[in-house]
Amino acid sequence: MGPPGSWDDEDIWIPEVVFDGSTYHMWYSGYDGSRHRIGYATSLSGVTWTKHAGNPVLDVGPPGSWDDAVTWTPSVIYDGTLFHMWYSGHDGSIYRIGYATSPDGVVWTKYDGNPVLEPTEAWEGNEVWLPAVAFDGTTYHNMWYSGYSGGKYRIGYAWSSDAVIGVEHSRDPLPSVYFLRQNYPNPFNPVSTIRYDLPQASEVSLVVYDILGREVVRLVDGYMEPSYHQVQWDGQGCPSGIYIARLATPEYTKSIKMVLLK
Repeated sequence: MGPPGSWDDEDIWIPEVVFDGSTYHMWYSGYDGSRHRIGYATSLSGVTWTKHAGNPVLDVGPPGSWDDAVTWTPSVIYDGTLFHMWYSGHDGSIYRIGYATSPDGVVWTKYDGNPVLEPTEAWEGNEVWLPAVAFDGTTYHNMWYSGYSGGKYRIGYAWSSDAVIGVEHSRDPLPSVYFLRQNYPNPFNPVSTIRYDLPQASEVSLVVYDILGREVVRLVDGYMEPSYHQVQWDGQGCPSGIYIARLATPEYTKSIKMVLLK
């Protein structure tokens, strides 16, 4: 563990190691008693490790984002040119899986469309995390991950034709439950995407309100077919602040908080 007061002075665990032919690269989860983040270390032998001086190399996201509380449990693949990482993120209520890339294993760029895998099935509850990704040399097509519901952890499978697991992940043709997802990005300026799932055809309203409860815009208002839906809100003409998006059907109602930051 790190020295007292460092970012990993409480725990270091859940390592992921890649050997590039000459050097062992390790990414690991560190904990300071408050937040889990991802650090990096290297070794020539696999025994004696040197931590990167700039750790953590993957930090939590900005306030209000899907990974603003936790980033940990990395799964990393090196394709000979680029390092690809899938990791678990948490916003205080839901675990999701994100994706990032790096040319050197140190400086990472998070994917703009994160998260790439979210809980959509009843058995997953509010958690999809602990990704393990396999690469066959051509296609990033296999991910195994953990979900949690009803007091039980289970393992799920997802696939993709590219590195962005979740864009084409294996799921039922139609959702099994109603679900309003957190908008992304959040905070945003000025456009954000809101996604929602309908397991059956229904009358749907999706309305954005300001913090005082005044209606700002009605994004959806009518009969919608069962599917995975998404809609964008452009807050160009609105002031910075907190807004509430409320999805309502005869069977389901949920609201999310969105932060417009100009």
